[in-house]
Amino acid sequence: MRKYCPYFSVLLVVFFYVVVNLLNDSFVAIESRHAIPASPAIPRQEQKPVKTVLQTTTAARQQIWHRPENNPSFFTPRKSVVNPLNYNVVISGDPDCVKDPPFLTVLVLSMHSSRQYRDAIRNTWGSLARNNSWPGLNITEKMKLVFLFGTARSSTLNEKLKAEAKRTRDIVMFDFIESYFNLTYKVLMGFKWVQDFCPGTKFVMKCDEDTFVNIPKVIERLRSKEWNTKIAGPYFTNEIARRAGKYNVAVSAYPFGIYPPHVKGNIYFMPTDIARKLLNASYYMPYVNMEDAYITGILAKSVGGINYIGLNGNEYSPSHAFKGCEFIRKVASQQIQPADARDIWKKMNSKTDCK
Repeated sequence: MRKYCPYFSVLLVVFFYVVVNLLNDSFVAIESRHAIPASPAIPRQEQKPVKTVLQTTTAARQQIWHRPENNPSFFTPRKSVVNPLNYNVVISGDPDCVKDPPFLTVLVLSMHSSRQYRDAIRNTWGSLARNNSWPGLNITEKMKLVFLFGTARSSTLNEKLKAEAKRTRDIVMFDFIESYFNLTYKVLMGFKWVQDFCPGTKFVMKCDEDTFVNIPKVIERLRSKEWNTKIAGPYFTNEIARRAGKYNVAVSAYPFGIYPPHVKGNIYFMPTDIARKLLNASYYMPYVNMEDAYITGILAKSVGGINYIGLNGNEYSPSHAFKGCEFIRKVASQQIQPADARDIWKKMNSKTDCK
């Protein structure tokens, strides 16, 4: 029996090999009967560089176009009102310009707590609205000055502003909440205020409270054919639409990577008839919270046929503030603190400081 052991071992190995393979084939057959059929191959589509797909937090897929010209239909006014601007005037200012309309109405975007900036404007370049005079010059064109506000969340701030308005009569407040997101509403409602209370004004200027404006230079430009039919200001093209931070604009509001050409920064000017066209277009276009890009870019493109004139670096610098006598030959400067404004005004009034 001992001599047959090797043969027996070989037979035993063969037996186990056959059994294992039979079991494996059985499992494969069972698995194949319950397997999910494979999906058919999807042909790979050619990538289009002008389109991107963004996955939002709601799992919705929102299409983005790179440039405005990639989807011009977006800029077609909607058939019904989508942005009603149904806000009320809480403080109306002193709308005394119906009988004697001004050449220029200045809309200054201000904040409740910025009384020092407003007083600096009133006592320097904005004083032209009150006394129609400018250092060393005889100004015949009339200017109207108003400061624009939403409603603060603090009732104390609102009451202080109302008290200030009684004394100065140059404050206009609306009943939307004061916020950076609502700056577009502030300018559009400013245009509406001009339309309702000061319709005869020839030109409208928007500026921020930290801006110093050389009004005679502005009037000189607005008289010219080069300026009097266009939107004027610091002109930008290929401005990127940001999706995060302070300047965040939702894709659902503006589905493009680039804004249309527009004027931006602290200041821009336009004829009142253009402001009226932009206001009317805004009722039928989705709201975008980037005020300058929306009003002078998106709405202007929606209206069509509106041209621009850019301020050059010798007239306005978006990167630094002009100082003192340097400003005499400029149109405007930004980042001006109240003390800077008073210093510029003092030098402009001096017969010896600036020659």
